[in-house]
Amino acid sequence: MIDKIVALDVETTGLSFDDDDPSTNHQILSIGLIVADGDFNPVDEYYAEIKWNGTSHWNNKAEEIHGLSREYLEEHGKHEGEVATEITEFLLKYFDPEEKIIFLGHNVRSFDIYFFNKLMRKFDFYFRIAHRSIDSFSIGMALFGVSNSDELFNMFYPKRKSHNALEDASMSLGVCKQMRKLMESL
Repeated sequence: MIDKIVALDVETTGLSFDDDDPSTNHQILSIGLIVADGDFNPVDEYYAEIKWNGTSHWNNKAEEIHGLSREYLEEHGKHEGEVATEITEFLLKYFDPEEKIIFLGHNVRSFDIYFFNKLMRKFDFYFRIAHRSIDSFSIGMALFGVSNSDELFNMFYPKRKSHNALEDASMSLGVCKQMRKLMESL
């Protein structure tokens, strides 16, 4: 039985469509992590906003989605290395270094994990990531015919106004928890 998972969401400077790795030439601007038990109950959370590193491509459309400007991040964000260190300290409270982490999120396997690994490896922090993940996109598409996080999350959280990494990680976790409850009630 799975006894813990990590809900993960990132907001970024954009994504690469020309490469198998969407993080190519881009960086994380905010990250939300929630350690949860096997029943999707939150145990602890971490959130950080990151200064633009000055070299990553900046996509204005991505900024429109998450609302994090370069100016805002320069004033409020942390440096990438500081965040990578804090994430390492946070995750090591719950995971042994040899333990594989199961991530949960919306498109987590095809997007967020790439950015997570890029940030962590840049500063020589390595975590073992399980070959399986829990994807709320797949749940939304299969059960409700929705094709993006806005559609899915608005079904469960009608007051959602913007993309925030911690809130989106929480909503992905909540969707999974609610689907589990629904299945148990059948």
